[in-house]
Amino acid sequence: MRGLTGAASACAFPLAPAAPPRHSRAMQTPLLKPAIHRWLAVSSLLLMAWPHSAPGQTAVLKQVAESLEPAKPKAQDKPEDARARIIQWDQEARDTLAGMEAGHMPVPLHLLGRGGDKPFPCGCGRDWGCVEAYTTLSGLPYLLAETLLKYPDHELTKSTATPKEKALSLRNRAQKGDPLAVEIFDFQARVMGLHVANLAMALDPGIFIIGGGLMDHEVTTPDFRDRYLRIVRETARPYLWAQQRDTLKIIPAALGELSQAIGAALVALYQSRG
Repeated sequence: MRGLTGAASACAFPLAPAAPPRHSRAMQTPLLKPAIHRWLAVSSLLLMAWPHSAPGQTAVLKQVAESLEPAKPKAQDKPEDARARIIQWDQEARDTLAGMEAGHMPVPLHLLGRGGDKPFPCGCGRDWGCVEAYTTLSGLPYLLAETLLKYPDHELTKSTATPKEKALSLRNRAQKGDPLAVEIFDFQARVMGLHVANLAMALDPGIFIIGGGLMDHEVTTPDFRDRYLRIVRETARPYLWAQQRDTLKIIPAALGELSQAIGAALVALYQSRG
């Protein structure tokens, strides 16, 4: 699935094959397989710069093309031919590649005490309160402006810095115990928790991996990350099915902000090896 961009992101995965069948159901569902294949294809096309030889890249693209349509690529196909084959197949399937844009699902604002508030705007153009606008850097200036009304004597109230500069300072402030910054990230964690529960209803994954800048081991403390994840788990738990509450794992990404790029590269690599 596609995650979020900015301060925090989430990816859902089934558990390993040794886990009970329930956890791998999302990946086994026939309707999802074409979408997964197309995601692999796009990942491969975006990763032409990986340290493989040109023949290796051609082999990857051929394998992806094989998974997309019955007709096998010809032995003499060049990378651009395989690329064209994938694009043609996708156009014929009328797939917009817009599925699982989870960051642009709406936030249940009524559960956060904001049912009557005007939703934050999102860069995608939607005005229904996208999750991305409430959990990432893009929405922090709006959240900060609202929260500052409760802290009229706060240093940032009088600051001449730009809204973005103020927002970028919040992560360090929260790690130093600044009440305003802590409140903001606690709120973002609650939004993420509700989003996790929402996605769990549709995907029934075994693991949610929370990544992005708030989970970056190089710039955040263990206490900061633990607090965020604890709130995510506590918020999600009441909205999960009983059988999910003790099996669903919500864990931090181990590779920081490069997690998604590294994962996409590994998928392409594993595909090339068969």
